[in-house]
Amino acid sequence: MRKNEILTVDVSNYGQPNSAWRVSLERSRNVKYVVSVSEGAVKTVYTVENAKQRKDGRVNFKLVKASQDVQNEYKNFDVSRDKGSQNPCRYFEAL
Repeated sequence: MRKNEILTVDVSNYGQPNSAWRVSLERSRNVKYVVSVSEGAVKTVYTVENAKQRKDGRVNFKLVKASQDVQNEYKNFDVSRDKGSQNPCRYFEAL
């Protein structure tokens, strides 16, 4: 079993995180937080209440904005990306 993970979502082109992404349902069950990222900086942290797979294969997350303590904890979290990566979603181990 994997430790709790966070899923970062690059929202540079979207403005806000969508609640459904093409990610593994099995792996998404370990996701504790979804973190919206823009230009390499953490914008907002959301707590995952549940995750369900849709008919189109995307995983739909029910998200609630995390507490201010959690927001502050991830404010300086390193979310640097590999250049040329096309997927807006990345997994990291939670703090």
